[in-house]
Amino acid sequence: YLVKPFHLEELLARVRALARRSADFKGRRLERGPLAVDLAARQVYWEGREVALSPKAFALLELLALNPEKVFSREELLERLFPGAESEAVLRVYVQKLRQKLAPWVVERVPGGYRLGKP
Repeated sequence: YLVKPFHLEELLARVRALARRSADFKGRRLERGPLAVDLAARQVYWEGREVALSPKAFALLELLALNPEKVFSREELLERLFPGAESEAVLRVYVQKLRQKLAPWVVERVPGGYRLGKP
């Protein structure tokens, strides 16, 4: 249970704590084409090679990877990942960073927002 307003870091810490206690989560690895996201280790691999991401970039990719068919509105992503951001520019920057480090298709822009793309 979290009381609003809360900081993203607090939410992530609680989610990670729950994940550590969950047997199903241990070793969980999400894969899509050449992309692999190791949730427990918080590591990302592209074609078998580890790719270093900032905590915010990882949080964005993690959210999309955990909900691969869901379209997240820009507003929802800003609220969840960048609370207090005054413009969508910060979101666009992190989307661009993921596309540059991984591949342009990884974060797909669709009507209404963004989702995890398909290779």
